[in-house]
Amino acid sequence: MRKVGLAIALVMICNLAQAQHHSSTGNHSNSKSSSSKKKKRHVDEGRKFNFSLGLTYTLSNSKTKSYTDGGGTLSLTRQALATGIFAYPKYSFIVNDKYSLSLGIPLSLAFEASASTDGESSSSFMYDLPIMLDINGGCMNPRKRFEQGRFGYFAGAGIGIQNGDASLYSSTNTGYSGTYPNATVKSAGPCVHVGGVFRFGREERPHFVGARVAYKFGINSDNFNYTSVSIFLNI
Repeated sequence: MRKVGLAIALVMICNLAQAQHHSSTGNHSNSKSSSSKKKKRHVDEGRKFNFSLGLTYTLSNSKTKSYTDGGGTLSLTRQALATGIFAYPKYSFIVNDKYSLSLGIPLSLAFEASASTDGESSSSFMYDLPIMLDINGGCMNPRKRFEQGRFGYFAGAGIGIQNGDASLYSSTNTGYSGTYPNATVKSAGPCVHVGGVFRFGREERPHFVGARVAYKFGINSDNFNYTSVSIFLNI
């Protein structure tokens, strides 16, 4: 009986040791996987470079300008509107737990179909090239990229140039015989913008989608102001 009791005790000890070994291996594997995810998220959270890509719609105000010569007067009305691609790379040079400060270039390349009242038409590209200083919060702050809150924002100011041919223009000629001016719609000056971002998807592979509204004040001789609305994926 004593031998049988010893044998049973040995079997129980072996089974307990095997169970502990499997539990330790599983915990180690889970710990390694969790550690790998945390490491990847930590790297992403510390990433200071940010890039957005999407679509934009741009509209300028309408301006009328008069030109005169010895024979008469020409009144030319111009306005631009276009739809195109929006790309916004920026780099956060100051980062803390509350916000980050970044410098970036929200570039827009837009296509225009131009038409005039005399039946002529043409097409061209319009570009917007500003440099912006932003304050970023929520999930747009690199340190808060994967925090519990799903919303982020940015707001900033800068200076830039926007240029293109007029998409809509008309002219009134009362004896003017001089050279017709180019129907360009150029704007150079300060600009401001604001945007919001929403994070969705699985925790290990989140996605970020956002929208931006911008306004440029033209202080050059043409004096055109531009309003732009963009939607984008934040990568």
